Amino acid sequence: MSDRLVLVGNVVSAHGLHGEFKVYPTTDFPEERFAPGADIYLNDESNPVTITRHRRQMKFLLITLKGVNTREKAQSLKGSQFFAEREEGLSLPEQTYWVDDLVGCSVTHADTNEVIGTIAEVLEYPANDVYVVRADSDGRSILVPAIHEVVVEVDIASRVVHIRPLDGLLD
Repeated sequence: MSDRLVLVGNVVSAHGLHGEFKVYPTTDFPEERFAPGADIYLNDESNPVTITRHRRQMKFLLITLKGVNTREKAQSLKGSQFFAEREEGLSLPEQTYWVDDLVGCSVTHADTNEVIGTIAEVLEYPANDVYVVRADSDGRSILVPAIHEVVVEVDIASRVVHIRPLDGLLD
């Protein structure tokens, strides 16, 4: 899979009789990513598809693709994934980062430059994100809140996140 593509949704099930299916979006921009006519790929970059319609249903999107017009065709897509171009018309606000860019970054102590570990995962919560950092010393997981009081600097180009841990965070 190309680094230029990001996962934007997972097909959950067929919906109705006319080729519509339910997608769980994994993007902060579902209306833009799944807009009719948007460039999107099914499972990999060799399979571009055209969205003809989308609508909201609670936390899901109901999608119709060009050429998918029966429940059977829609059901055959269950478990498939949608990918979109990383930078496709979307710009992030300042001090906001793509999760894919954060995963794999080294985490260092801002005051001592000591390497703490590597970001393995980003958990998204309503109040703030949390970085799951695998400690280099013993492999344990450290949950680092992605708040201004802790995250001092993010340098995506150098793949380094500098933190100033709260008391007890590294214990």
